Amino acid sequence: GGEEIATSAAIVQAYDSTAALLHELKLDQFIEKMEQECVDLFALRMMGEDDLKELGLGFGARFKLMKVLLLYLSFGLTKAMIMVISGD
Repeated sequence: GGEEIATSAAIVQAYDSTAALLHELKLDQFIEKMEQECVDLFALRMMGEDDLKELGLGFGARFKLMKVLLLYLSFGLTKAMIMVISGD
């Protein structure tokens, strides 16, 4: 019911920025670069692996982000983050 919607909204709000998303994935070292390049969540959703590579992300970082983005497009950000963080 309503409680589930409120919880989902709160979780999505926690990842309302690229910086918050990178922090949760333990990729803090890339926050400044993403901000310099004006990469928000909207832009991030449209990026491919080559784009992330061009921004200087190594294989592991690209792999994590690509997995989240793929799941994000399929299930929404909340479930994607839960799936990746929990290792599902």
